[in-house]
Amino acid sequence: MSHRSIRGTISYTSKKSERLDEERGREYFTLTQQADGTDVLLAHCEIDDKPNVIRDISLALRHHDSSPLDCSVRLTVGNQFEGTGWMRFSDGYAECETFNQKNGRMTQRIDTPTPVSYTHLTLPTICSYMTCSLGPARYFFRICFLRRLIIEVRLVHCYL
Repeated sequence: MSHRSIRGTISYTSKKSERLDEERGREYFTLTQQADGTDVLLAHCEIDDKPNVIRDISLALRHHDSSPLDCSVRLTVGNQFEGTGWMRFSDGYAECETFNQKNGRMTQRIDTPTPVSYTHLTLPTICSYMTCSLGPARYFFRICFLRRLIIEVRLVHCYL
């Protein structure tokens, strides 16, 4: 086989006293290292809190430096379609096509002096990528904002 795939689940748990350690969402992910030197991360994220959120992400990265190649995201909030977008990164520019309920369709192209080396999607999605890059195992992340614990992310399982 010329590729390697890792799959896993991340559980989002609450740190509020009235919901301590209660699951409030989850993320299912697959990271595939392809023979051409591309890593593809697929993530399906669900947040149960009101308004509920469903986010689907496909992100392609260069394996040697994790710089982005392309990405698509679809977002549903409160059981209603919120928006979708596609991004492509190339030497000298980044381009984006999006559609959302508030602004409609938008097209943007930004010239860059150097290739884009990083893109941020969501912290749990990045955690799944970092975890898979380290290999299959159990990991535990705490994400802090302004010195206050806002979410605890537990990798429930990750396997080859």
